[in-house]
Amino acid sequence: MAAIAPATNTQAGKGEMVNHLQERLMQMRGRLLQSEQRNIALAQMIRSAGAGYPSASRGGAMPMSGGGGFSPASFGGGGSGGGLPGLSVPRLTGLLGGGNDRTAPAGRNDSPQARVGSGGGPAAQQAVRAALTKLGRPYVWGAKGPNAFDCSGLVQWAYAQVGITVGPDTYSQIKQGLPVAPGDVTAGDAIFPSNSMDSRGPGHVMLAISPTEVIEAQQTGVPIKISPMPSSFTARRFAA
Repeated sequence: MAAIAPATNTQAGKGEMVNHLQERLMQMRGRLLQSEQRNIALAQMIRSAGAGYPSASRGGAMPMSGGGGFSPASFGGGGSGGGLPGLSVPRLTGLLGGGNDRTAPAGRNDSPQARVGSGGGPAAQQAVRAALTKLGRPYVWGAKGPNAFDCSGLVQWAYAQVGITVGPDTYSQIKQGLPVAPGDVTAGDAIFPSNSMDSRGPGHVMLAISPTEVIEAQQTGVPIKISPMPSSFTARRFAA
């Protein structure tokens, strides 16, 4: 730019400066595209990490919306696109230079139920405390924090604060951890209300803060709040 500065008062100089600026703009666009592609690839790896995590279908809607407040894309939350099959959690940790993070175990249909009274331990309590620091923050479909969240993003972020990795959407989260009997729910359990279920799975998730209350990122226009425990639900325990 300095080399053409003396000529910028001439028509030719102005044209040369415009050409130079256009070249710089194209270079910047190229760098942004590369960065975006890297971010997309990383998001795909995260979505596909862990045994049994389902990828979102290209034609279908994603899970995670809340309480009757579904997003314009139907069920809310999470990124789009497929995963990278076969990428295990340990391998992903290596790619990201991870340390001692834990992953909530992938559940199976025949998973044993969580032992009665086994919940509400230090990790679960810390996850709840982390979530409570976000009371009043906005719901944004697909947001994973730290300043805005959708329903599964809040649960994922809260457990990430104690080094436990859970899935990025409701469909994967309900397949992790251990099933919990409704009468044994305690702080830290993930709560999937029955009225959000369809043939694909749950459309909403909350985090129990006690046997009778939950914290949730419910829907657009409703800040993160504390709500009563739903009358009918499925519960999973990610940490003792």
